[in-house]
Amino acid sequence: MDVCPIDLAVSDDELLCISRERLLALTLAEMKALQAYFSSDRGDCRAAKNGLGALATDVEVEVLAQTWSEHCKHKIFNAEIEYTDERGERTRICSLFDTYIKGATGRSERSWEA
Repeated sequence: MDVCPIDLAVSDDELLCISRERLLALTLAEMKALQAYFSSDRGDCRAAKNGLGALATDVEVEVLAQTWSEHCKHKIFNAEIEYTDERGERTRICSLFDTYIKGATGRSERSWEA
């Protein structure tokens, strides 16, 4: 698979589209930080010396997105989610992590402890 350039010199809406389409889970502020970094000189001599062009690459953007995530407790797990089930019942979940992961641990009877 080839490394693909990504033009980040785009509108705010297009930045959000890039984040959404590439499943980066980056906010507009985070995308704008990438945009600012890659629009600066970003060590163009170093980039050219290492075979990189002026545009960000998909690899660079993905590495930064992963670095900025919260690792095991990714920020998506802390998001507010509105879910509609097959019966049309709507549920709002404030943090999947707190509700289902941390919450299940807290509700545990801990029968393994004597």
